[in-house]
Amino acid sequence: MNFFSGIRKIIKPGSIYDQLKRLYFKLSPIGSKQYNLTSSFLRRFTKQFHLLNIYYRKFIKDFDTLSKDEIEHINRIIDRMPKKPLISVVMPVFNPDIRYFKDAIKSVRTQLYPYWELCIADDASTDPQVPALIKAYAQEDPRIKYILRKENGHISACSNTAISLATGEFIALLDHDDELHPLALYETANAINKNAGYKIIYSDEDKITKRGKRIDPYFKPDFDYNLFLSHNMVSHFGVYQTEIIRKIGGFRLGLEGSQDYDLVLRALEHTTKDQIHHIPRVLYHWRISEKSVAESLDVKPYAIFSGKNAIIDHLERRGISANVEILDKSVGYKIDYSIPHPYPAVELIIFKNGSLSKIESHLTEILKNTPYENFNVTVIIGENEGEENQSILEINQNCDRISLYKVRNNSDLISELNKLIQESSADLIGILDSNLGNFSPGWLKKLVSQAYQEDIGVVSPKIIDQDGLVYSNGIVLTPDEKIHHLFREKIDDEGYFGWGVLQKGYSVLSSKCMIFKKSQFISVGGFENAYNKLQSSTVDFCLKFKDAGFNNILCPSLKLYIQRDRSYNSGQGKIMDKTNLQDCELIQGKWGQYFRHDPCFNPNLNLTDDEKLIINLTPPLNSIGM
Repeated sequence: MNFFSGIRKIIKPGSIYDQLKRLYFKLSPIGSKQYNLTSSFLRRFTKQFHLLNIYYRKFIKDFDTLSKDEIEHINRIIDRMPKKPLISVVMPVFNPDIRYFKDAIKSVRTQLYPYWELCIADDASTDPQVPALIKAYAQEDPRIKYILRKENGHISACSNTAISLATGEFIALLDHDDELHPLALYETANAINKNAGYKIIYSDEDKITKRGKRIDPYFKPDFDYNLFLSHNMVSHFGVYQTEIIRKIGGFRLGLEGSQDYDLVLRALEHTTKDQIHHIPRVLYHWRISEKSVAESLDVKPYAIFSGKNAIIDHLERRGISANVEILDKSVGYKIDYSIPHPYPAVELIIFKNGSLSKIESHLTEILKNTPYENFNVTVIIGENEGEENQSILEINQNCDRISLYKVRNNSDLISELNKLIQESSADLIGILDSNLGNFSPGWLKKLVSQAYQEDIGVVSPKIIDQDGLVYSNGIVLTPDEKIHHLFREKIDDEGYFGWGVLQKGYSVLSSKCMIFKKSQFISVGGFENAYNKLQSSTVDFCLKFKDAGFNNILCPSLKLYIQRDRSYNSGQGKIMDKTNLQDCELIQGKWGQYFRHDPCFNPNLNLTDDEKLIINLTPPLNSIGM
């Protein structure tokens, strides 16, 4: 890199953001007096330099600004809708900032879709302007209904009062200082017309500043139960079939702060996955203010504990034994599931890559740090490696856990792997690269506990390289027919909206470490031997699980380290490269729908060649409402 290219890299907006962030946390560590005094201001300031927000400003201008022709086109679509469901917008109110309250109501009244009612419940606001304003709006627009509560009951009770006014087929939630996108109810009604069976509909969201500037878009994946247990990915904009809300009794008292999270958790217990629909558009603007969690969790610290209790209650109702923990520095949770006794049998299959000393070290570390009661290790080696094989067996002469599986040097490795797994008597199969290390004592139990859950396919840990940078945080597919390791060669941190620390589903996971049930391996037909490279076959293998309705889960709380040089770490990410054209064509031809739309990603996001996450400025839907 020459001097001028170095300067260009430094002055890029994304680099400015990273440098400001590092400098700030160096001068003001989290928890320090300086941090407490300055975090709110500097968080807002540095966000202006965040690469995603810079891209987002252009995205809004190019793809999210309605023209007159588009508005007319949408109105014609609404007129032709065979079903025009009434949507009840529920708004609990208590002493809102009058400016934002007016904006919230205006955002409902300016919806292009006209078949709505606004159900307001005021929770005994002490500001006399609030009830006066509510009455004035109700006189102006008969679609606005209200109840003025005589006593303050907090948000859950107030929301239930607002719900009592609802007569629509669907209920939508709106806070008293937030705003709806003009297309929020139109997009909802459009989805209902395409599938009347939807019970839960949610959209992407962003935040809106005091001055009305939109920042921090959360472009979400399609519904992911494991991610939802990690944080409330539904949140805003949430729309629910009225029948199901009444069936579960509305909002539950005592869960204030996470009452909407608890509502969805209970609604899920009466909903199938195909009755949940994601609209990949930002339809809700969450207000950043001193009174809002959008500003900081410190505003309502009780909310995170209410969320934990809601998850615990949900898992208990489902008969699932698990421990729920609040993650540090993140609005999220970690779920550790219990394993049945006796422990299910696990066979770990290790490919011998590299020197004898490396495989010896690898096996020794696994044996030392795996107190799991029921596992064995099979090492795949070449038939001509007799001397090295003997050394492997002598690692622990008294250990009967290790066995060797010899393959001919010119044999089909994928076919041999399938044969080995089919002959195994284990309940679960783990595949490991011998260059992995940092096996903590609970590593295998953590993977098994997740893999043993219902509807789970492949499970993998987060993989870090020797420089402390991310090697793989799950794999996403993009419409340009590329395969990306998320956050590859980036600092190991929370990532995009916590994706770096939250349990989350991915269409594909790294072949370096994966575990799955043998029974499910058989049900999907094992590894395809039509591919030249095992790495390509593992991509296909994960997609077969996904296509069969299973969820492939990354457990980022478990980190394994890969010991290779940087050129290896970079090069191995290029699954779809020119040296592997036949495999590329096979994957693209068979799984084209997952490249066009990866359900574990979002069409409004993209990744650069160096795996930097950005806003997609050529989204599939290039015109609003079209």
